[in-house]
Amino acid sequence: MARGGCRRRRATLVLILALAASAVGAWAFWSAHGTGSNSAVSGSLAAAAIAAPGSGINSVTVTWSQQAALAPASSSSSAITYSVERKLAGGSFAAVSTGGCSGAKAQGTTSCLDAPPATGTYSYRAVATYHTWTATSAEAGPVSFLLDTVPPAVVSIGRVGASPTNAGSVSWTVAFSEAVTGVDSGDFVLVHTGSAAGSAVSVSGSGASYTVTSATVTGDGTLGLNLVDDDRIKDLGGNSLGGTGAGNGSLTGQTFTIDHTPPTVASIGRVGPTPTNLGSLSWTVTFSEAVTGVDSGDFVLVHTGSAAGSTVSVSGSGTTYTVTSATVTGDGTLGLNLVDDDTIKDLAGNSLGGAGAGNGSFTGQAYTIDHTAPALVSMSMLDTDHNGKVDQVTATFNETLASSTNTSQWTLVSPPGAVTLASVSTSATVATLTLTGGSANTAVGSFTLALAANAAGIRDAAGNQASFAATAPTDDAPPVPVSVTDTSGSFDGLLQAGDTISATFSEPIASGLPSSPAITESRPATGNATLTIPGFALGSLDMMSADYLLLPLTSVTFSGTSALSNANKTITITGSCGLCLNLVNSTGSGTGMVYVPATTLLDSAGNAATGSFTTNFRIF
Repeated sequence: MARGGCRRRRATLVLILALAASAVGAWAFWSAHGTGSNSAVSGSLAAAAIAAPGSGINSVTVTWSQQAALAPASSSSSAITYSVERKLAGGSFAAVSTGGCSGAKAQGTTSCLDAPPATGTYSYRAVATYHTWTATSAEAGPVSFLLDTVPPAVVSIGRVGASPTNAGSVSWTVAFSEAVTGVDSGDFVLVHTGSAAGSAVSVSGSGASYTVTSATVTGDGTLGLNLVDDDRIKDLGGNSLGGTGAGNGSLTGQTFTIDHTPPTVASIGRVGPTPTNLGSLSWTVTFSEAVTGVDSGDFVLVHTGSAAGSTVSVSGSGTTYTVTSATVTGDGTLGLNLVDDDTIKDLAGNSLGGAGAGNGSFTGQAYTIDHTAPALVSMSMLDTDHNGKVDQVTATFNETLASSTNTSQWTLVSPPGAVTLASVSTSATVATLTLTGGSANTAVGSFTLALAANAAGIRDAAGNQASFAATAPTDDAPPVPVSVTDTSGSFDGLLQAGDTISATFSEPIASGLPSSPAITESRPATGNATLTIPGFALGSLDMMSADYLLLPLTSVTFSGTSALSNANKTITITGSCGLCLNLVNSTGSGTGMVYVPATTLLDSAGNAATGSFTTNFRIF
């Protein structure tokens, strides 16, 4: 027993000496005691203090505190190293094996950049190691980590402000799909049409929203903003706009319509015909471009005579408006003028005609206003073809007439020759009635004509209806010979005492008949003999033969008398010739003569006889 107990005491001593020998190195540098990580205490190998990392995108920065070396700096074996462990929420800590936080970190290193393999919530701790001793920090975190491999994109480039615009400075809001960096003026280009132009852009903003401004804008046309991707714009995860490669993140933005030219009035035109008798009138006002602010205060009615209109009302939009005066009265002219007071502006805000009242004013068209019916000035009865029958009545009014062919509103009472109304036409101020049928009669007698008001009747150019009561027309139809006869003695074609020639007219002869006209038969050197009866016939009448006088006679004049009969319609000339048989041929051979009455023969209205009549017999 004594020997055995001695052996046990020797083994224990050897173990103590072995432990003492093995611990000599640690005791030389540590004030702590023991071996292994469980034997190191904070008083000897202090645990690092790890800072709580913030949210991370694609990387997490892990930071810990540092402590002084526990051995002389010259001894490489005196260095303390650090390792980083992480765990996913709900998991266990494990050493980071990849990326910037993997492996041992040398003395003096206080941070590393970790790249977790997946999106999630992580916690971190730092482990200090010195030889076989370790000290573990408290847990830091949790940290929200996003593994972002999706490149950012431009969502929109939108106008800030209205379009069209006349502003000298315009801006766009550029929205990205996520927060980005690296956005500057070099990423944008202005595009334009027409004469529109803008200064180089400036950029403000951050994150996912930026404002791009062109400070000096001029001209007319369009001005747009485009983003040109050059891979300098990146999200917080370092992904390039649109992905790696220039141009794949470019975007065409909205455009402004730039308008620095003021609008003008193109025209103010009548909507309806002129002249007019309407009680309401409108004008179409056309502008050079769409405008706003057009109201009744921008217009004034101008008039002449007694024409007048109510205050105007305005309707319409854009480039075209209708201005109406609802109550129009009187006679004269009524026009519409625009008076510029700078309240009318185009959609860009430019004032009509430019800044300043009056420079956009405009004089519009005028209506001729006529609310007075046309009045009858005169009415004439005519025999236009001089055949002894009245064939026309003209009614002259005091103003121009509208076209009309309506016969139904005319009433004829006791027309001469019992003619009928065939047609009506109008021209200028005259309505012409064409008459047909009847017998020869150019005397007015009791003839009257009336014009009734009729919806389709005679109107002036403004539409006012004409009318008048029964009126006798002026007799402008002259007397016309409608038959010529003669009587002969014992020899036809030979002037003998008592021979007669008679002309019957279409109406009574009131004056101009000579009481004792001379009857002259003449034979020119060549040609036919002629008959002259002053006051009865016009000039010398061709007797259609040269043999009425005996040679060498060239002219013989006889005395004659005249008389009226048949209610003064018939004139009879009677010859008186005692020596006729010794002077003239006994048988003139003419077979007819064209009788033209003397213009001294007048009807009761003073119309000179006219027309002609061809006989079918030898004279005398």
